[in-house]
Amino acid sequence: TQLFFDNDLYFDFVDRARGAGIDVPIIPGVLPVQNLAALKRMLAFCGATVPEGYMRDLEHVQAVYGDSGVRGLGLGYARSQVRNLLDRGAPGVHLYTLNKADTCLEIWKDFAGRQGRR
Repeated sequence: TQLFFDNDLYFDFVDRARGAGIDVPIIPGVLPVQNLAALKRMLAFCGATVPEGYMRDLEHVQAVYGDSGVRGLGLGYARSQVRNLLDRGAPGVHLYTLNKADTCLEIWKDFAGRQGRR
């Protein structure tokens, strides 16, 4: 899927797709935020949204800690998002790297040993 930051949007989409008779796997797209300016460009390009509280937190850590703070918050948020998606039955996860694979590899290592290798 396109990137999103609210897992309920994904599960609502899956429910609507299943109701329409679509039964192929729908893989959720997760973007670990590493840079606030890049995120804002991406959002303007694709039309995705970020929950207000998360955006407020990103802006705060950017102001106080810079890009390293944004990366830390983004990594934690993405880990929680992936965990929730898999726990709720997503068939896997597509991690958007934006040419910065190190963060995605950290997330992958967290979940690589899960049953079913999701």
